Amino acid sequence: MNTPDRRIDWVDRAKGLAILFIVIGHVWHKLQKMHLDVPSQLYHAVDAFLYSFHVPVFFFISGMFFCKALEKRSASVIIKNRARLLLYPYVIWSLLQTAVETAALSNPGQSVVFHEFLRILYWPRAHFWFLYDLFVMMALCAVLSQWSPKRGVKLFTGVAVILFFAYGSLDIVWLNDLGRNMIYFAGGLWSFSWLTRVPTETPATRRISTLCILLFLGLAAGLIRADLNNVLVYRAVLAFAGIAATFSVAMLWPSNRSAVLMVLGQRSLEIYVAHVLAAFGLMDVLSHVFGLVMPWPLWLLAGTLAGVLLPLFLYRIGEKLRFPWFFRLPERP
Repeated sequence: MNTPDRRIDWVDRAKGLAILFIVIGHVWHKLQKMHLDVPSQLYHAVDAFLYSFHVPVFFFISGMFFCKALEKRSASVIIKNRARLLLYPYVIWSLLQTAVETAALSNPGQSVVFHEFLRILYWPRAHFWFLYDLFVMMALCAVLSQWSPKRGVKLFTGVAVILFFAYGSLDIVWLNDLGRNMIYFAGGLWSFSWLTRVPTETPATRRISTLCILLFLGLAAGLIRADLNNVLVYRAVLAFAGIAATFSVAMLWPSNRSAVLMVLGQRSLEIYVAHVLAAFGLMDVLSHVFGLVMPWPLWLLAGTLAGVLLPLFLYRIGEKLRFPWFFRLPERP
């Protein structure tokens, strides 16, 4: 969810695809919590497919554009800027979602458990772990690159590989998540210089992109059929293939029909932090308050639309009111 100095259209389209898959993935989980009659095999197949690559796409893209910051700014400036970009929405929306969920689950008259709010400072909850881990990765990479960006990237990559193979043996849950995902950020660090210069409309690029998509679909089918979820290296290979496939679809996508994807990509941070409250809130109100009963495909559609459109609507309100604090902490003049 990093924002480059010069926007690259296919990158925005890739972010748009990834954030759409993230919203669908969380709504997909919500269907099970609502005890809807989603076929078991279909549920697990879609779940395994979506969660094999959608978040790694954002780690990879963030790494791609972070190397530019390493060359231009000091570690202290980078950490300050990333705290404003990532930690501010992390804290604000973690508190808001925790408050709403606590109020919804509490019995009348029951006091709010403030321990849940304090834990946010050291133990990310729900989907907000991504922002927390991404900030830690960026801060670590900035510190390691303080004197030499090239050496810092190499050191960071070494740490990423060590933590990746230590996955599952670490007692702290978020540290396990960090170890599982640092390699994708590192991959992005090594890819910016050539990947952003790929000619997207040549026949060779189209052929390679098609092969990447087919390779990913084949690996994903293997994950689902052979139940390889717990094979760490296979999951990593599948995630990198999913990143390549997402980029390939974004490059192949007609530029004159990509306005919606571009908007989703450019506003991916806003959608990410607010989509769970928006989608789950609408679904809970429709089902529990109004007693609405629908087939699960319609619930999936309603939740996905709410998870995408309501955060965008809130962003537009903030723009109209000149109130950016919903999603970002403005710089002091």
